[in-house]
Amino acid sequence: MYDEVAAQNARDLIAEHGEVVEVNLDTSGEIEAIFADGHRQVLEPMFKFGYEGTGPMCFAAWLRAAGFEATEEDVAEMRAPLTLRPPGRAAEPPPTKATPEPKAAMRAPCPHCAKLLRIPLAFASKDVRCRACGKVFRAPTAQN
Repeated sequence: MYDEVAAQNARDLIAEHGEVVEVNLDTSGEIEAIFADGHRQVLEPMFKFGYEGTGPMCFAAWLRAAGFEATEEDVAEMRAPLTLRPPGRAAEPPPTKATPEPKAAMRAPCPHCAKLLRIPLAFASKDVRCRACGKVFRAPTAQN
């Protein structure tokens, strides 16, 4: 049942934003999908990778619905950082740098629970999910 909900989530996002161009897994466990229209979506916290269980099963169902060839076993073996691209292009870790550049970010409180969050500037004016309470809200506009 959860895998059906996950697959429907992928279909709904694709209907709204076009095909999935890339899926990024980061070391914090966050999964971000990038769509043809440039929209970036952090996926539901229920989607997981790196072990066997319900979370990876749901993420595998989401990937399959988005056109990726992924089994639950594939997802269980994934390790971050990892970038997934549509079929025909191999999954590969992002290029490494001698000294990683910090991502520009802003700090803003969640309007639901007041937890102060670090939000990358790339997510300014986009829907984000609070890691503390799980509720979605629109991130503030980036300040110059």
